[in-house]
Amino acid sequence: MDNQHQNSASPQKRQYIVVVHGMGEQKTNVTAPPVVERFGEARHREPVSPDSKKQWFQRSSSSETPTYNFIIPANLSEQTVRNDGIGHGWAEFEGISVSQDSNPQEFNGAISTDPNGKNFRFVDIAWQFILRSDIETFGSSTEEWASALLEKLELRKKNGKPMASWALPMLKSIVNTAIPVKEMLAFKYAALTKLVFDGFLGDVHLYGDYGRTRGRAVRHFHVVLDEIMIRDFLQWYWQIYYQSKEQNAKKPAYEPPEFTIIAHSLGSIMSFDSLVYAHIRDDIRRNDYTSEEWPESLPFPGYDFIHDIEKKNWNYLHGKLQSIWKAEQGNPAILDVIRHIIPNADELFNADTAHANGDQQEHKSIAAPEIPYVSWKNHVTNFITIGSPIDKFLALWPDNYLHLYDTGTVTTSAPEKMYHYNFCDEQDPVGHHLEEAMKTPVYQTLFNTDPIGNHDVVFRRYGIPGVAHNLYWTDQELFFGIIDKIIDTKTANTSDDFVWKEIHEKTRAFKSAKRWAYYLIPLITTLATTALVSYGILNDSLLWRWLSIIAAVLLWVQPNLLTAYKDETADSRKMAPSWLEDKWNKIRPVRGIFSRLVSAAIEWRRILIVESLGSNTVPVDNQPYDVSERIAFQSQEMTDKPLKYFALLVTVATLSLAGSLALGYTLYYPVEADALLHINVFTHLSTISGPWLNAGKIAFFFTLSYSLVRFYVAGSFLGAWKRCRPE
Repeated sequence: MDNQHQNSASPQKRQYIVVVHGMGEQKTNVTAPPVVERFGEARHREPVSPDSKKQWFQRSSSSETPTYNFIIPANLSEQTVRNDGIGHGWAEFEGISVSQDSNPQEFNGAISTDPNGKNFRFVDIAWQFILRSDIETFGSSTEEWASALLEKLELRKKNGKPMASWALPMLKSIVNTAIPVKEMLAFKYAALTKLVFDGFLGDVHLYGDYGRTRGRAVRHFHVVLDEIMIRDFLQWYWQIYYQSKEQNAKKPAYEPPEFTIIAHSLGSIMSFDSLVYAHIRDDIRRNDYTSEEWPESLPFPGYDFIHDIEKKNWNYLHGKLQSIWKAEQGNPAILDVIRHIIPNADELFNADTAHANGDQQEHKSIAAPEIPYVSWKNHVTNFITIGSPIDKFLALWPDNYLHLYDTGTVTTSAPEKMYHYNFCDEQDPVGHHLEEAMKTPVYQTLFNTDPIGNHDVVFRRYGIPGVAHNLYWTDQELFFGIIDKIIDTKTANTSDDFVWKEIHEKTRAFKSAKRWAYYLIPLITTLATTALVSYGILNDSLLWRWLSIIAAVLLWVQPNLLTAYKDETADSRKMAPSWLEDKWNKIRPVRGIFSRLVSAAIEWRRILIVESLGSNTVPVDNQPYDVSERIAFQSQEMTDKPLKYFALLVTVATLSLAGSLALGYTLYYPVEADALLHINVFTHLSTISGPWLNAGKIAFFFTLSYSLVRFYVAGSFLGAWKRCRPE
């Protein structure tokens, strides 16, 4: 083993924090460093006495709370990369103790040498190499897979099958808005466009559409935790048990470790699949054909693929275990531990028992297991998902999850169910409640989510749509709650005070979310439109004048010409049946990129709210929260008060238009304005010329454009409310 130091502290159950990254480009050990830092900050907060009335969210905001930003991937890789780059280990740092030490050792990135599990041990499961290798070979463009999935779901809806209300609007938004944006950005930012659409969205598509990617990823998850389980035992044996044996001291008993899985984004659905599949019967995972009928979603294709690196690593691990097996033949307690880790240990390690001239022959290499051992599966205590699309995958790729409805596919459940805690922000387009997953029989067999309100929470802490998806890692208050209420005390399962408004809602975040959807994005498009219109009208060149104005118009509305020809080229079935219909299809007006952006921002606001509703439980002011129901702090502008908010949007648009017309009238007809108002204030404007007059005209163009955009916002709001309704 890497460390041979002995510590006199009594052995305890080791705590492994397994971090799983989501979509996008990821290097080894990139995701775990901020988690290590949040755990370090939690352990070095200002201590609070047990009788103190300060709550944990108040502690987290204390001025005494440290902030760490010095852990980098190399710090973890120094410990986790084993056997000349082959194999996987854990990172353990001094000062991040498992117990709540009143006088903790300083946390400065120093590596822990304590073999007793005094400190948390962090494992970063990197699986991006699987996504990258497959997407280059099997991935489709965003427009291809989104359009294909949309058509499949529309057919499903047509056939009367159940469908989440947000599923079709979400896919249509991708097809109608994201793809045109991609085509526009590709001219200038080809590399960025490829990263976002083929990288981030491509990962989602590949994991949902290509079963072998999922199967390989799940096997990798299983193999990594198998290895951690074995290395945990090896360290315990050589540094604790063997040392006590050498010193003739009392021999300690091995206690299996506990695992807490913290998974983000796409990594959460992969972790969910891995945890469920670990409990699927061995004969199914091994793909042993029997007379039984399995759900079509089993077994996972690709799960039986064994990489050359895995073969080499298993040869090393099997050899280490076999040496202990041979040395401890008279010790049934140790042999039973090995049997727990390697269920077929007798078959593997007793196959080479021949002796020659009283000397044991050198052990033969033992091949990698056909399927992973998953001996860790009953030692996963907590499964924590943040920004998780688990329900989205069940809704968009339902055929992949038919096995969740058949409990006959799973082995006997663990002695204690895994506790699943799901957190997401309202402005996270990826995160979601777990309503659909929790309904399935297999989920209810393996996971415990009682009370639901403490386990499936949508909060509102990050105000910028989309960006919210990556802000969890730096959120001290969120991680302090996870550590205090889940990992340390486990009171989330029994306490009614786990969900607090002070922790799960920030007023500024709510205002920011509405500001982006209803005001900032419309304002940005208005400014661009004003710039084009002003340049055209104020330009002396007739050519540039018309080009600028036409460009401004096409950004909002355009003929269907290019789309119609593109559709006909791709699919002859989309040709119009008659000459008249063909001409109308090509010249009919459709939305431009700006109108699509504005409507998409509002529609996504609607989709996010409907997703966040869960069971439609919304806390009411001055009323206690019902922890038996999902808790979500979302705005009501699109739920039970749509007409009121629609009236507000129309009022804002009307006032804006009135102000715009007043400005234009006084600017172009100052004398008439004075006569109308019986004052003599605007007449002098007729003498203004040059830059000041142009500035006034630009202001008028802007206010008029913004007024029209505000009416479009109101119409888009009403349309989004009608298209996407809570079930």
